[in-house]
Amino acid sequence: MFICPVKGKPCRVLYVHGGHFKSREALPPGTLYKCQTLTGYFRTIGRAFDYYDTMAALGNTLRKPYGKMFYRGKPTRKTNRLLRIEERYEREVFQGLREHGEKHSTNI
Repeated sequence: MFICPVKGKPCRVLYVHGGHFKSREALPPGTLYKCQTLTGYFRTIGRAFDYYDTMAALGNTLRKPYGKMFYRGKPTRKTNRLLRIEERYEREVFQGLREHGEKHSTNI
């Protein structure tokens, strides 16, 4: 438990707002997280970069001298994870971008 420096009440979580720690009650009404103010298109783009970073990190671990994509003829857990992330990336990101483009395209 923490004590809110603004309200003086006990709280479980302190948030940083305006360079100061505050409880949820001390935040101004209508305070939003940064991700809540982004449009759907930018959320989709952000998700694409997140997937790309994750895939790059996994790919780097598999490329190390001791990293193996297969063991005894079967894909390793890291390889399976990388494949699942790639499939999710293609399904969600490209579909999201395609849907966004269809919504905002003009028929001439």
